[in-house]
Order: sequence, then structure tokens, then C-alpha cells
Amino acid sequence: MPSLPSPIEGKGYYLWQIKRTLGGDPNAIAEAAKQAGLTHLLIKVVDGIYNYNVIGGRDLVAPLVAALRARGIQPWGWQYIYGNDPEEEAQKAVARVQQLGLDGFVVNAEVQFKARGMDLVARKYMQELRRGLSQLPIGLSTFRYPSVHNSFPFSVFLEYCDLNFPQVYWVSAFNPAQQLQKSYREYQSIRPWRTFIPTGAAYAEGNWSATPEQVVAFLRAARELQLPAANFWEWHTAYSNSALWRAVQNYNWPAGVSDTPPTTSPPITPVPTTPAPTPDPDIEARFIAAMNSGDPNKVALLYEKTNSKHIHTIHPRQVHQGRQAILAWYKVLLTQDMPLARFSIIKKRIDGDTHYLNWKAKTFDKVEVKGNDWILMSKDEPNLISSHTTNFVRPG
Repeated sequence: MPSLPSPIEGKGYYLWQIKRTLGGDPNAIAEAAKQAGLTHLLIKVVDGIYNYNVIGGRDLVAPLVAALRARGIQPWGWQYIYGNDPEEEAQKAVARVQQLGLDGFVVNAEVQFKARGMDLVARKYMQELRRGLSQLPIGLSTFRYPSVHNSFPFSVFLEYCDLNFPQVYWVSAFNPAQQLQKSYREYQSIRPWRTFIPTGAAYAEGNWSATPEQVVAFLRAARELQLPAANFWEWHTAYSNSALWRAVQNYNWPAGVSDTPPTTSPPITPVPTTPAPTPDPDIEARFIAAMNSGDPNKVALLYEKTNSKHIHTIHPRQVHQGRQAILAWYKVLLTQDMPLARFSIIKKRIDGDTHYLNWKAKTFDKVEVKGNDWILMSKDEPNLISSHTTNFVRPG
């Protein structure tokens, strides 16, 4: 079958488990996708022969599809296949896609299809799938380098596909652009050729983690290859790391540039041994700006290295002493409890070395949080915080 023009262009994410994504709220997910500039979302809808993202009889996919459509974002589905019953797997996928009215479908086939004789199983699955989805674009999601997986039936799968979505995950490495180029070159030797839409890494594994710079490098390489689109695995892991999420969000796909290039989070380092002799009076503005950066390192650098204290007075009362402990607290707050929240000052007052601050924050899913803080500046290092007590209830 001939390769069709790409039905998608721009940035997308795979979404694995809806329930753990913004509490499963379809409108919050769709709005976050819109603000991130996504054109499409790939949602897991089937696993083998079973419907996926259906919990307690409640289908979490259908309302998300409606919310995405309302914002002009294409809903696609994907299925992990095992090959135990290829025709039933294909029939389940067809029924689910038709039930949800999806715009496209991705087949995720991996190690199970490297066994002897699985080329025949792959053909049986793909023939049944294509028969049921004759007018729908279908893509293949599998290994990045065909040369390393000679026993996988790439050609059999691609014969019935319109698109190729290789998993270019540079785990334990730091060269996404080079790996993408290598993957592209290797697939050029595979027949039939299908429109190439790679999936990059936006997650951590063991001691390794993708960085914002690597994400941007991957996107730039995709644009340099004149690819129509690029995806990332996976929504939840990227959203839990606000720096990774912003790297994708801030990349302007049509222009091929990052609107606000991300930077690596600076390590926690000692402040200069000779600080300014007089304090910067506007610690409130510096604190709010650091919070809005989403980078816990920038917030922690506002505190004395070893003697500072951060106290959260809401039960259970939490006391953290020293910059490293304070950094750990802000990491949880800014990447898990309130990722991508926007903070602003309601009111402030200064009494000697103590700053009183009333602030508010709106979370990404539009929950408003208000806090009352009092900040004591250091006598030895007057630009740094000696003690900070905050009073607010975390969302959720």
C-alpha cells in the first residue's frame, strides 16, 4: 500500500495511565496539552485483548477524547500487542477505535515478535487490523535501530502501516540528535519506507534522566530532518519534571526554535564568601520569581547554606534545616504537588529583618492556593534567608 501524507504535524505525547495524569481530569489534561502546543495525544486504549484505561467499568478515554477535540487536538490510540491471539488482539483494537472515534492508531510491538515464526503472527494481526481500520492511519512503535533487532519483522508490520514511530530513547547516553539521525538512516534501508515520526525520551531510568537540553536537541534534529512531527514518552514522567515539560512546551515546532531555551538546573553551591554588604530589600520578588521558574534549585539558593530553616506549619509540621534539606522539600512541592503553578504577591510588609508575605498560586489545573509567610533574613549574609515559615494547604 502507498504511504500517505502525514496526518499529524507537530508535537505529541504518549499517555499511558489517565488516572495518574492530573487526577484523570479530562479537561485539565486537554487544557495542559493545548498550553503545551501539542497537536495530538496518543492514549493507551488496549493492552493485548483487553480494554485499557477503563477503571471500575468507567471509560476514562471517551471524555478525554471529547475534551481534546474541543481544543483542536487529535486523539490517537495505541495498543501493546503480545501475539498470543493475533486476530482477537486486532479485533479488540478495531472495536475500541471505532467506539471512541479516534483519529489514528499506533501498534506497539516489541520483544515478543523477535521469536521464530512471529513474522506470520504479525502478518495475521496486521491484516485483521487493516481490514477493520481501512480508512484510518496506522503507525508502528518499536525499536530505534533495526540493525540491532534483525529477527523483528519490521517489513511485515510496515507493509500495513502508514507511519513509522520508532522509539529513539537515548537511555544512559547524552546524544539524542545523533541517535535520531542513526535511526532515520537505518530505517531508510527497510522496505517499505513509511513517514518517519520519532518518539523521544522525556523520562528517567535508574541514575539516568533526560535533560531539557537533550529534549530540545532531539526536537531540533527532527526539524532538521524535515520530519512532520515528533512524540515523547511519556506524559506523566515529563509532567512530573517541570523542566522537561517546559522544554517541550517552549519549543516552537513551526518555527523550529525554542522560545525560551531551557538550562540545566544549577547545582546547589555555596554562595560567595563575600556577600553584598547591604541586603536586597526585595526578597519577596526574588522568592516569587524563583518559584515561578519551576526550578527548586533557584529557590534553595535563596537560603543560607547550612543554618537556614524552612518550616511548614500545616499539620504535620515539617522543619527542614540547611539548603540541601530545603531543596528536597521544594523538589516535591514544585515537581509533584504544584507543578507549573504560577505564584504572585497579594501583600507584603517589612518589620526590621522580618518580611511578611501573603501570596497566591494557581495550579495548572486551576486550583488556587493561598499562603502566609514570614521570612527572616540572615545577619551574616543579608541577601540570604535565615528562617522561613510558611502556612498553606497543598492542593489535593
